[in-house]
Amino acid sequence: MPWWYTQNEERLDGSRETREEAIAAGTHEYCGEPFLIASGERFKYQALHFDIDRIAEDFDDANCDYSCEDEYPSTVWSDESCRELESALTATMDAWLDKHGYRDASAIDVGPYERISPPEQEG
Repeated sequence: MPWWYTQNEERLDGSRETREEAIAAGTHEYCGEPFLIASGERFKYQALHFDIDRIAEDFDDANCDYSCEDEYPSTVWSDESCRELESALTATMDAWLDKHGYRDASAIDVGPYERISPPEQEG
């Protein structure tokens, strides 16, 4: 899990692989002034929840003009087949998000901050 450094909890300035590397980078970045570090990962986007009722309505709208039936085409869909469709759509979107690298959000879920006060360097 990366370690982040900053002087402002509202904006993380950079990350490093280890705590020690984050301290070194923050010490250099802020010229020896105090700063904060915390470990954390980017939030991961999840596939959206597919509304089967809406999908059925869209399916019916797209197909009712072609059928001569009095009922909507989706009325024959069973609960089991609807759960299967929802699962398949979610799996497809999950794979698509992963394939194209769309999982990482810009927001970062960090743990508690630790204040670092580098020792003054003699000049």
